Amino acid sequence: MDDFMNEIKLIYDKMADTISQEIFINKLVYSLTGHVDSLKNVIRTYPSGKDFIERLDQAIIAKRKICIFGTGTWGKSILNSYPDVNFFCFVDNDLSKCGRKIGGLPVIHFNEWIKKNEDMTVIISTKLYHKEIYAQLVAHRISDELIINAGEMINDANRIQYFDLSELKNDKIEDEVFVDAGAFDGQSSAMFALWAGKYKKIFALEPDPQNREKCKETLKSIDAEYEILPFGAWDRTEELSFVSGLNGASHIENNEQIGVEKKVTVQVDKLDNLIHEKISFIKMDIEGAEINALKGAEKMIKTYKPKLAICVYHKKEDIWEIPRLILSYVPEYKLYLRHYSLSKDETVLYCIV
Repeated sequence: MDDFMNEIKLIYDKMADTISQEIFINKLVYSLTGHVDSLKNVIRTYPSGKDFIERLDQAIIAKRKICIFGTGTWGKSILNSYPDVNFFCFVDNDLSKCGRKIGGLPVIHFNEWIKKNEDMTVIISTKLYHKEIYAQLVAHRISDELIINAGEMINDANRIQYFDLSELKNDKIEDEVFVDAGAFDGQSSAMFALWAGKYKKIFALEPDPQNREKCKETLKSIDAEYEILPFGAWDRTEELSFVSGLNGASHIENNEQIGVEKKVTVQVDKLDNLIHEKISFIKMDIEGAEINALKGAEKMIKTYKPKLAICVYHKKEDIWEIPRLILSYVPEYKLYLRHYSLSKDETVLYCIV
């Protein structure tokens, strides 16, 4: 126990500003206890997160029923992140998703829901279709007071994630070489190109074949200097079973129940084996494989001390195990934490020398 506490103190002392310290302590408490108030303290550090929680609290005080429009990843994440809120139902436009329950919550088709709507508060949870759903609600005379457009808030956060930390600008160089581990659709690489202005090259790692095609189209459209590597970042060279076709949530199999048709075999390898250039910036969002990938990038990180933007939310222990590992490589790193969602997801650790 003493060793653990000493490690926590070391990480806390390396947090370079008060926002990072606040996120670290509250995320740590949430990881260890599941205490929802600690999670809310993390979410409030993101401006839209503060607004979202205030709107949610207002609905609760007004004793309105609260519904989540959209049964996708973000809708489920909001449901799971607020166990203290008695949500009424999911709403969806897709008939095939209706008539069942998700997380104990019934899924109701919009046409049925609108008939029984009695000044319910509705949270738009999809970032892809938030404009269309907002227009749909307004067309059916749902007032702005009753609509919480979480999808728009999430989309806005995703636009700045990995590059909004002001301290990154002070460490920017003209010949940046960026590693996008978990490139998905290439949008993070495109944002890097915009952030960097001048840069040397982008290495985009994406093992999911469907995502790789999206990534190619995105990077072609910005005329980037890039190389797409069909590998997952890992700590050794091997083949692994991979859950494909889940967009940004595709991941290395972890014994979950899922259809066989979504499983493929992918190649994984160390970043130290795959890339042989002077790296200046590494971003990782790889659905829980971050520790393995960092172990496979030990030489690269120790040699070049690149800027790091690493997701620390996929596993409860990530919030302390990832910074502990990184500091064992480069003790002089300054650490920053920022949160980019309305749920427990999208906490990013930045490391800068």
